[in-house]
Amino acid sequence: MNFGTVKQRVRSIIGDPDGDFLTDAYLGPMVNHVYGLEVLYLRNAGALNIEKVQVVANLPAGKSDLSEYQAMPEKPGDLRPLFGLLQPYKLGVQWKQAGSPDYYYRRVQMVEFLPDYNFSTPYPAWTPCFEWRAFAFWLTPFSFNIDLRVRGDYNPNVLLAEKDEVRVHPNIGEVLVEQTAACVMRERANPGQLTLYEQIGSPMLDQVANLLTRSIQGLPCRAGRMNRIGRRGQGGWNQIQ
Repeated sequence: MNFGTVKQRVRSIIGDPDGDFLTDAYLGPMVNHVYGLEVLYLRNAGALNIEKVQVVANLPAGKSDLSEYQAMPEKPGDLRPLFGLLQPYKLGVQWKQAGSPDYYYRRVQMVEFLPDYNFSTPYPAWTPCFEWRAFAFWLTPFSFNIDLRVRGDYNPNVLLAEKDEVRVHPNIGEVLVEQTAACVMRERANPGQLTLYEQIGSPMLDQVANLLTRSIQGLPCRAGRMNRIGRRGQGGWNQIQ
């Protein structure tokens, strides 16, 4: 299900199909807010495993702090290849000279302290290193442009364009619709309707958590990934206290 479909279905079940008050400016941020909360809930339930491989193409020479590539996109088409990176895998980061074939990729070593570097050599005489510091990616800078390939656990992308797909699980779209409707009712101080939408959305989210848990049971643990042990939360996060 894509972003445009989610918004239209929310409008439909609330009874505002023409978007008289559920405008894109009102509804879009709310959908993303609920989407983010659902991802946190699923991770806490120990059910989520979003593995992606992202490439930072043509990384400029001398670049060490890659936090700008992790920043949240602000508009459709704003490419931030490392957005949502939660944990790069210890053996999952590779580099090659920009534009060269993929079989030139070589491993980047994960270290606790990024070593000093020297630009006087035309080619790294050491094994290039990266440091995962306060959820920011730091890399040994190169004296030439490189392509960097990063495999790790990522949060899904922000929904910005109408065709942006809701990820995590194929069934999460319907859950997002119901729980966004509940969030709308919370904002409009309608606890009765809030409860009705929550009674549908929360059990559906638990079903998705169970499906995700079963999908990864029996898989070997990836080297370099920390184990995550979550506990199912009590109650819905949309409830008015």
